[in-house]
Amino acid sequence: MKDSSRRFHAAQMMLANWPQGGVPVVERALEQWPLAGFVFHSQDIKSPQWLRETTGELWVFYKTQGWPSPWFAVTEEGGTVQRFRRWFDAPSAMSLGDLAAPGISYETGLLVGTFLLSCGINWNFAPVVDVLTEKYSHIVGTRSFGDNPSVVADHAIAWLLGQQAAGVVSTAKHFPGHGMTSRDSHVERPIVDLGKKELLTHLEPFRKTIDAGVQSVMTAHIGYPLFDERPATLSPFWLKHMLRDELGFQGVVITDAMSMKSIARHMDPVRAATEAVLAGADVIDCGGTFDQAIRMCEFLASEMNTLAVLERVRESERRIQALKAHAPDPSQWPSAPIPERLSAIYGQLTRRFRSSIPPKITMTERPVEIWVSGSVPTEVQEEAPKFGTDIVWLNAQDASLWGAKLESINERAQRETVILYAENMWKHSKLIDYIQRSLGGKIQIMVAVLDPVDEEVLPDIPVCIKAYGNRRVARYLVQSIVHQSGGSI
Repeated sequence: MKDSSRRFHAAQMMLANWPQGGVPVVERALEQWPLAGFVFHSQDIKSPQWLRETTGELWVFYKTQGWPSPWFAVTEEGGTVQRFRRWFDAPSAMSLGDLAAPGISYETGLLVGTFLLSCGINWNFAPVVDVLTEKYSHIVGTRSFGDNPSVVADHAIAWLLGQQAAGVVSTAKHFPGHGMTSRDSHVERPIVDLGKKELLTHLEPFRKTIDAGVQSVMTAHIGYPLFDERPATLSPFWLKHMLRDELGFQGVVITDAMSMKSIARHMDPVRAATEAVLAGADVIDCGGTFDQAIRMCEFLASEMNTLAVLERVRESERRIQALKAHAPDPSQWPSAPIPERLSAIYGQLTRRFRSSIPPKITMTERPVEIWVSGSVPTEVQEEAPKFGTDIVWLNAQDASLWGAKLESINERAQRETVILYAENMWKHSKLIDYIQRSLGGKIQIMVAVLDPVDEEVLPDIPVCIKAYGNRRVARYLVQSIVHQSGGSI
């Protein structure tokens, strides 16, 4: 195989993070390495219109070169994991699972897909189909539809079929499951000592989404040592035997980002990318820097002199081209969906959240609001003035300010209702103890903004509202209750 041909085939298996230099950097790199496409993150996106123009320009460039359609990818799950929060804020998976209406999940997926394609995005690394059997998860949490595999499967299928109907590739992740471990593969390699019988719970949503026609599956950087010492991303057992042979998946297998610490702490990500290809991956989410993605292309191309690598590349190429053939061209990209359609979904979620609140709790018209978080949520801070109340921000990671802030709250708590918004407070035991000592018995309402397990850390609070990762809904809900009730719920 000629050198130019090796470069082309290697690059067509790589999705690179969008570089800081933008289109000029990309076009120079494409002269040598015609990448499969690009992954955009929040910091890359200047506006939806900018993204549509940029992706449209690159689409034309690819077609002018006679190359397959480019992929433009994001991770837009809704809830806590979004790239377009300033312009489009979809509800979390767990809130949809709790709503128990798969039709709403379908509508959500359709709206997400329509919005993404209106920006030129044609591949979304969503939905999460992990079954959350470990409620103290540092990474999955409200990204999951729940802890019941049938519920997860039903809602994931509805969501992904809605998104695919909009023309955007859906991705079931993280195969063979990330919901059974508390550890985060972004920062370490989780090890799961489960046998096949125990893993059936986690495999069920993958089996069902595959049967329903999901177009791609993303691998997990997790070790399952009872089957293979290697993480699933690098394991032929998981990618060939289980995913292809046992579950019958014929679509595109993509890795999670290869720059994550679960991979990078154990081997060179550049070499690991080729190991993933040998294991059965079709597309590499390179992660990291743009230069590293190019090095991954170079190394894979150099290894294509070996028959095993060459055969795997050719096998993947057939799947890649088959999926790319269905990518809508810019003339088919829609306008963004009208906001009212998303508002209607949030209306149903709000009614669901309200149903969990007891009917008789006395409240003052200007409650004291405490927001506990590792950082101030931008979307809440921006909208705070709308409600005419002050939020006391309590940084869970900075104990130096707890005393002064809680002392000021204590004074107001003698005459005002106290509402605590908790963002994964279960991770901060010292802060929990501090709040119990300072405000014990004075907090009337807690909103578990993210993980619902926060409900358990301060069990004596009379009312707990679970928002499942929907920050805006949490604040609007409480404020609507305050003002509509005239002083009581």
